[in-house]
Amino acid sequence: MVRLPKVDWLITQMGIVGGAEMYVYRMVCELSKRNWDIRVITILDDNNLSVSLRNLDIPVYSLSAQSKIDIGIWRKLDKIWSHEKPQILHTHLFHAGILGRLLGRKVGIPIILCHQGGPENSRPLHRTLIDRLTSHLVTRYVVPCLAVANVLTQREKVPIRKIDIIPNAVPVPPLGLNVSILNNGYKQFHSPVRLIAVGRLVWEKAQDVMVDAVNM
Repeated sequence: MVRLPKVDWLITQMGIVGGAEMYVYRMVCELSKRNWDIRVITILDDNNLSVSLRNLDIPVYSLSAQSKIDIGIWRKLDKIWSHEKPQILHTHLFHAGILGRLLGRKVGIPIILCHQGGPENSRPLHRTLIDRLTSHLVTRYVVPCLAVANVLTQREKVPIRKIDIIPNAVPVPPLGLNVSILNNGYKQFHSPVRLIAVGRLVWEKAQDVMVDAVNM
């Protein structure tokens, strides 16, 4: 049997159920089913997705930070990794990304990945500068599309050779489901269908694309 590497997923928090949090939750669940040796480490406490992961016997460690910039988290995470460090570190969100690459290199984690889910066009200048100055510590960047890759190369000056484009997955229908029912389901409606889109009215969410698609 092939021995899979030990992987730590470091994320700022799991209390808010957003895109990054659900990405981590779903990926960790799927990889755990495939017998990957995975731990999730959060900077802030939460009683939401972390609880669900623990109920699935997936280890979740919280650094119990008082804030995202709590200096004490460096000592706590250093203690965790000094006892048992992973072979791969996968980071999500800004604070976890910076903490992971700086401390991860200090303790000698060989592979450090940074997931950039969106362009963050409205991010503060200081975040861009910090990211740019520490980007050399990241082994590979993972992005969902070419647009985000272009932002990283232009704004953070990340070489395109360090970026892997992996589109977000779309769940497939479960086995045994009659797909024809889904394909023909619209026929049961005798009046216009009302669609509801939930999301922030910001550029990144591209609500205008949904409107244009419906009007085609």
